[in-house]
Parts: sequence; structure tokens; C-alpha cells
Amino acid sequence: MSKYSHMEEEEFMCLAWTTLDHETVQDGESSKDDKDGVIPEAQTTQSNILAAAGHLGSIKLMNPLQNTCYRYLTGHTDSVLRLRFSLTNPQWLFSASADGTVRLWDIGSLADDDTEACCLAKFVGLDNSAVTAIGVSEKYLIAGTEKGLMAQYDLFALEKGLESVKQGRPSKTDGRRSQHTHLHSIQPEKLYPPSQEWHESSVDDIVYIPYFSAKSYRVIQEQQQGDTNASQRGGKGRGHGRGGRGKANGAGARGKKRTGDGDAEFIFASRESFQGEILVWDATKSTDTDAELKNIFEWPIAEGWTKFTVAENPEYGGAKAKGTTRQNILVAGSTDGQVILYDMGKKAKRAADGNIVAQKPTKVGIYSSIVSKEMLV
Repeated sequence: MSKYSHMEEEEFMCLAWTTLDHETVQDGESSKDDKDGVIPEAQTTQSNILAAAGHLGSIKLMNPLQNTCYRYLTGHTDSVLRLRFSLTNPQWLFSASADGTVRLWDIGSLADDDTEACCLAKFVGLDNSAVTAIGVSEKYLIAGTEKGLMAQYDLFALEKGLESVKQGRPSKTDGRRSQHTHLHSIQPEKLYPPSQEWHESSVDDIVYIPYFSAKSYRVIQEQQQGDTNASQRGGKGRGHGRGGRGKANGAGARGKKRTGDGDAEFIFASRESFQGEILVWDATKSTDTDAELKNIFEWPIAEGWTKFTVAENPEYGGAKAKGTTRQNILVAGSTDGQVILYDMGKKAKRAADGNIVAQKPTKVGIYSSIVSKEMLV
């Protein structure tokens, strides 16, 4: 077990992990090859990197193998409350702060050049309250605030803008790049205001569910990749407010060439402190007044923050299942120390009027049975 002691009086409030590739050359091999006039071949290895932040507002990057903090990221003017790494770029880190903004950082490589790390973008257009939660998918960043607002940002558009600037072309995104700070200021493409349709108080947490259904972006992307590989080898709910939330919508996913565009689903789960339920919804089709709900789960109203995440068991279903079946379990922790499990695979229950009925947890407590171990894998 390793322990890192920080010299400053810091109260760490969040952390996130990523894995970076880097090239190394063994000392002995390098010396021998240099004498022979041969350039030694570098080997690619991987290192896990921990990002941690809290009250001071700076983000610390740590290498657990060296037990050192090798880089600081500064820019936020208040406490950092949430950290999440990008699903498409292991060097991209999102941070949410009590200063009312979300930032995107390129943490750089594991080289010694500190100038590699920089802030690429600042996500603005919120309500000036603390950003208490962020959820990140391949295409969308969802930010939730202390006042209950949620904002949705298009990461595909941001990537295009950053690439345009990198290649010296004008950006066509709705962000602006300052000549002095070289920082994009990104406005949301959608706002989900505090309301009975969405959340009415502080948003505690937001998580992305990549394998929710056959219509999910990740599933379509992997299916397309599988079809491409096979070809190369020559082988073969809709929500309507409290009075009408969760009514069915039969739209299907067609899996267009731009993976993630078109009808592909990007499913998120979000929860607020005083609502008593977790909302599961599609970011692609939701609007400010109409949540495209997939399910609702009961949650005891709590006074403090409670984090949750999604655990997957790819082999769930055993020999009787045709191929690999993914079981998505929403794992949450309650303020009294219990672990609460929700089976994301259960179909939404609907009342006679077509509205979604909130489902109770699948399991509550601390488990050691074989069944629960399967669910938590």
C-alpha cells in the first residue's frame, strides 16, 4: 500500500484515474546501442495516473509508482468538487468547481516538460452556483449545479474546434478561443432548468450508462467495428412532465456512419438531494421541458451528497445466454453506510396512463453472496 502526503493543508474532495502510454529505453540497452552507433528502440509501457483535487482549487497529478505529485493544474478560483477523465482521450480531464465553471484540461504526457499540460476549454453559461456533478459520454458533457440546473455540451463539436485551431483553421464551434489565454469558452447546446420535469435542488451526481440498450452509441459503435472486422476477414420512453413523464416512443437507432450522431442513445442517470428518485434519461432526445425518460428509481431523500456509479458484468446470463450479455447495475451508497443496487436491465413499469412508475432498489445492504458478486463485477 502506498501513501502520498501533501505538504499543503488540503481537503481532497474528488479523484479520477487514467492510464497513459509512454516510451522507455532500458539504461543498459541504451548504453550498448550508443556505442555501436545504433539508435535503441523505445518500448511502450503504461502507467496509471491519479488526479485529485479539493478545497484549494488546484488539481494534483500523481504517479502512484513514484509516490509523487509531479504536476499541478491551476485555473479554478474555488474548490474543485468533481473530476472525470474523457472516454475518448486519456489525457483529457474534466473538472467541476464551486466557482461555477467546468474546465477541460490536457494533462500532457509523462515527459518532464511541464508546459505540455494546459487548460483547453472552459464550459460556461450556467447559473453562477457551484457545479456539483458532471457526467461524461463520448459525445456529451452534462453539468449539474447546486441550484438544480443541468447543462449539456457537445464534445464532438469541441473536438472539431480544437482540431481546427491545431491545424490553423478557423473554428466553426460555438466556442471562442482567446488570443491571450488560448482558451475556448464553450456555451451549452441545451439547458435543463430546475423544474418538476427535471431536478429542483442540488444535483448530487450524474453518470453515463454506455451499454443501456441495443440503441446505445457504444453498442452501435462496437457492432459497426465488428462488422468491419468481419468484412475484412471475409466473414459474415419518452418523458412528458410529472403529469405525463415516461410515455413510450418507438424511435429506433439506425447507427449512422458518424458514430454517436443520428438516433443513437446517450443514456445518463442523475439524482438530486431532495427529490427522492434517480432519473434515467436520453440526452439526445431530451428538451428543457420534456425529459426523454427511460426509467425512474426510488431513492430515499437525503441531506448529504451521495455518489453512485455503474458496474457491468459482461458474462451475466451464463451458458444459456446467446453470446455475451451485459448486466448494468447502478451501485449507490446511502448516508447510513448501505450499498443500494438497481438493475438497469429491468424494463420500466408504467401506470395505466402510460407514465413511468418509480422502481424500488433490487438489493439493499452489504452482500457477499455469489449472486451479488456477479452483479458487482
